[in-house]
Order: sequence, then structure tokens, then C-alpha cells
Amino acid sequence: MKRPARIARAGSRCCLRRGLLSLLVPAFLAILPAAPAAAQDRIWMNTKTLAAWCGGDADADPAMAFALDRACAGILRGYLQTVRFYFSGSATPPFCAPAEVTVEIARETFLDWARRHPESGHQSEILSLHQAMAKGFPCSRFRRLAE
Repeated sequence: MKRPARIARAGSRCCLRRGLLSLLVPAFLAILPAAPAAAQDRIWMNTKTLAAWCGGDADADPAMAFALDRACAGILRGYLQTVRFYFSGSATPPFCAPAEVTVEIARETFLDWARRHPESGHQSEILSLHQAMAKGFPCSRFRRLAE
């Protein structure tokens, strides 16, 4: 079956556009200046920053405090959901939090751990979340409760 000429031309233009984009986008990205090393270091969060976001600041602007609170909640929720999903199979989880653990309970567990371990302020927030949740929800304690 032969396609009408109008459709054939539109299809070739579409492919031509895709081809040009596939050439131009990498070229454009290559000419963008790289961020300075100091700026790249600030991209990644650490334990101290997450604790500040989650702990709230009484002197902060209310809109900023709300935004940081929601950012903290999003990070904690994402972390908990990712760990629960990843370790739902046969892998041994790093902690055994009951299903009813809320973001607020996880926040308090993390903040309590961060206050007790100020030396961990510059380590990855994910490593600190692992350590805090493992301390707050050890598997041996919750396995005994379930038996």
C-alpha cells in the first residue's frame, strides 16, 4: 500500500529533525562551561545539611522553613520507600522498621542519631540514614517482637 505524498514528506522531515537534534544537543552541551569544583561540592548533601533541613530553624522565614521541611520529608519518604522496595525480596535489610513507621518517626530517629554523632556531619546523608535507621530499628529487636 502506497502512502500519500504528504505523509511521506512529513515523515522524512520528522526524521531529519530528530537527526539534527541528535547532533546539535550533544554539541551544545559540550560547549557549556563546567561548574567550578567548589560549586560541584555543594551539589551533594551531607548529614549536617539534612539535619538542618529536618530540624527546622525557629528564626527562618516561614516560607523557607516550610520548603525545607517538605524537602526533608521528601528525602526521608523516598529513602524509606526505596529501601522497602529494594529489600522486599531476599536481600537482608539494613534495618527492620515496622510498616507503620511514618516520615515523622523516621525524622526524629534520624535527628536523634545526628545529634549523638556530630562527627558524621560531613558524610553522605544516605549513609547516615542507613546508620540512624539501623540503630533506631534494629532487626533483632523487631524480629523478637514479631515472634
